[in-house]
Amino acid sequence: HAGSGEVILSVMDNKLIIYVLDNGEGIDLKKLPYSIFVKGFTTEESSLGAGFLLMEKNVDRILLSTTNNGTFLALEKEIC
Repeated sequence: HAGSGEVILSVMDNKLIIYVLDNGEGIDLKKLPYSIFVKGFTTEESSLGAGFLLMEKNVDRILLSTTNNGTFLALEKEIC
């Protein structure tokens, strides 16, 4: 959705942390609750609308920050 971005992987204190950063337009704050909690919700025709639900199902913690200058996600998963 953003066109470009960066992914950083880190292992710290028995946790895998995946940082995802982009400098796109961010997530519309009016649509943010739907983006996170409604299965199948999408603003793109080519998307299944399952991204946040899949992340929530497979990680222990999600941190999200979004502005009109981009979006930051940190996904944490206990590995030991």
